[in-house]
Amino acid sequence: MAGKIRDEDLERVTAVFKSVKLVDGEAKLQAVLDLYDRFKLDVAVTGGSRASNMRLINVIRGLGGHGDGAGPAGEAEGAAEPAMFPHPAHPDVRIWNLPGLTTPSFSSQDGAQKLNVDLHDVLVVITSERCQDDNALLAAEIQKRQKFVYFVRPEKEEDLLPISRNRDVCKTCAWERMREQQIASLGRESVLPDLELDIVGFADLEKILTEAFPELKKKAFSLFMVNVTREIRGPKFMTKTSALPEVVKMEKMSSEDLETIRAVFQSDDLTDEASKLHAILSALDHFQLDIGVVGEAGCGASTFVNALRGLKDGDEGAAPTGVTDTTTEPAAYPLPTHPDVRLWDLPGMGRLTDTDPPPADGAPQIGPPPCDFYIILSSERLRLSPVLLARKLAGSRKGFCFVLSRVDLAREPQRAGEPGEGEDAALLAVRQTCAEGLQRAKLSDSSVFLVSGLQAEKFDFPSLRKTLQEDIPELRRRSFVLYMAELAKQIWEKNDPCVLM
Repeated sequence: MAGKIRDEDLERVTAVFKSVKLVDGEAKLQAVLDLYDRFKLDVAVTGGSRASNMRLINVIRGLGGHGDGAGPAGEAEGAAEPAMFPHPAHPDVRIWNLPGLTTPSFSSQDGAQKLNVDLHDVLVVITSERCQDDNALLAAEIQKRQKFVYFVRPEKEEDLLPISRNRDVCKTCAWERMREQQIASLGRESVLPDLELDIVGFADLEKILTEAFPELKKKAFSLFMVNVTREIRGPKFMTKTSALPEVVKMEKMSSEDLETIRAVFQSDDLTDEASKLHAILSALDHFQLDIGVVGEAGCGASTFVNALRGLKDGDEGAAPTGVTDTTTEPAAYPLPTHPDVRLWDLPGMGRLTDTDPPPADGAPQIGPPPCDFYIILSSERLRLSPVLLARKLAGSRKGFCFVLSRVDLAREPQRAGEPGEGEDAALLAVRQTCAEGLQRAKLSDSSVFLVSGLQAEKFDFPSLRKTLQEDIPELRRRSFVLYMAELAKQIWEKNDPCVLM
């Protein structure tokens, strides 16, 4: 279907799938998304005193140093072990305090190695404009590793120095001594990289990182997968000391996930270049889930679509309704609660204008567009045509659920003095009949909702809304995997010179 992903994303993934034959593409793509969900983006904060690092960490975490869960900003210096703090609003982001490393002590070219950058994805350095040359060198080393670095201005200049136990020490002299040591270790014959470096304030960094976290995670994960696959598949005699034990130790990824990478991915498919995985993950961000609403003609499908969108018949932007067949062509409508979901009001089944003979299996035909999930409507009781359609969809691996859209018409005669009992008995009878019919059709696991398009707050409508709200993320992921696997197959077959025309 056109418009499932953006044109620029389609161009990028097309280039990916032209370059590699994706064997077992569905399994590989599903593994990518599962691993990505569990991947932790690690942000290391360093460059200042332990206390100033901690103040910045609290700011990044949106706590400002004062809220519940704020780290101990006044902790004494001298602790050597890195400390990890989860981000309250981003459970897949971890912030690390790397202690004992001030700007002059790591500004040489081996600074990235001292900081063990390979185990972290983003480096945040508290620094000063006076260290611009050092910052440029460090940034160049980080960029060689395809990592990310941000420079942050200290709240106070002395925050760059470890707090001395001797309060009489002249901090200016301490700065000069460390600067002289740094110059001696660096050597002025080194060529400084030509980099434009911005140094931002504490508060600015919080906004910058919050907006950047999704993109940073995609890029960091893509690079991580390339490096891990290369280490797993590479010749052992050429491999440096393995970082995989440390990856497991710091819980960046579990040993089970590493085994999945070993079993599923080869070094020459999706994980030979970070740009391939990044293209796929970027396409997921804008993937459109298409939910088709289809039923027998006159069952109130358009009214149901309006109710699901929080509209009444006749409201501005509502699907047209009437006593005759008003939906003759598929029409897409946005779902207000999910901008990446389209509701399709599809023409009803069994219209008088449908003169084509039914297929051999008796199941009604659904015209284009093909949707990822279907809501199959009947009126006040479940009929044969929707059940046959559901069996056909099940065979093509399409998800669906049943909705009886006019259950308010199901009534039993009220007993005197027992208000409401007749309605409850009728609904119970409808549910029982549906369950028995679906069991005979071998569709007993299917969900059935009893609703009224004219009474969106009654019967099962609130439950249907809640179920969709909970299921849409997984429906969207699963549909994306199937869409991309089929796209990869089509692109490869179209461009494979070995395929006979």
